Amino acid sequence: MTVLTQLRQEIQTKERQSALLVILMALVALGLGWAVKTAVANQTRPFAQNGISAQVPAGWLVQEGAGELLLVARNPAAMSQRYRIQLLNEATDLSALANQRNENRTRLEPTFTILDETAIVADGRDGYKVSYAWISSQAGQIPAIIKGVDYYFPVENGAMVISLEAEEADFADAFSRFQRFRASVTYEAGG
Repeated sequence: MTVLTQLRQEIQTKERQSALLVILMALVALGLGWAVKTAVANQTRPFAQNGISAQVPAGWLVQEGAGELLLVARNPAAMSQRYRIQLLNEATDLSALANQRNENRTRLEPTFTILDETAIVADGRDGYKVSYAWISSQAGQIPAIIKGVDYYFPVENGAMVISLEAEEADFADAFSRFQRFRASVTYEAGG
């Protein structure tokens, strides 16, 4: 009986070791998978036009604009998520400029609502920030609440506006990624 008992104990020990090894390998595989996913999601590609340069998320649909609108970038996995860069040749009083643009938006979109606006310092640059929301009600689609934020920064002879819009449910996650994009945006006069 002791030989049989000893054999059972050895088998149970080996089974426990095998189970622990499988769990350890699964955890390592999950960690590596997460690291690869994060590395791919954080890839960027350069954008440059009219003295503005930025690092746009790789894989996003990029449309170079014309006139004041220099860039519109959309997340193909969530088309409501978009970044915009505008270069305005208007007065550099950022709060007055933001107020004027907000009034224009309210006339065009009755559901447009200002959530917050404040003077800021971001990445060592003085600026102005406006948070807002509006209801998107396109034909054939369920209405959605779109949240947005505009960052205004003074540049030579005007202002640069860096914007994010996303559906309310996705906004918090999109905003953290947008902060990296916003920090990458630079302006070189005469570009």
